[in-house]
Amino acid sequence: MCGAIMDQKQQKQINPKVVGIVNESLVDFGEVNLTTRLIGDLYLDSLDFLELTLDLENRIEGLSGKKIKFPDKDVENLRTKENVAVIDVVAYVQTYIETHGIYLK
Repeated sequence: MCGAIMDQKQQKQINPKVVGIVNESLVDFGEVNLTTRLIGDLYLDSLDFLELTLDLENRIEGLSGKKIKFPDKDVENLRTKENVAVIDVVAYVQTYIETHGIYLK
């Protein structure tokens, strides 16, 4: 699927999966939805953000057992993006999965 457009079924799987992981990861910070700003609303610091990305890497797995791995520069770019929200994380994961040919379980 590398470079191909993600099918709708897979796209529908990603959104709730990522939001669920973010919710579980950040349970101590309060309720999270797609528009929740990670720094502006939840006041995540760089360590919290790193822990969130590690949770995503550890819990999103493809059919072949392939896991996602965020490059450090991408994590830093996302973390320092102004008003970064959960939807930005979802979009990043969708793009990553699509460009790396990962089919979700």
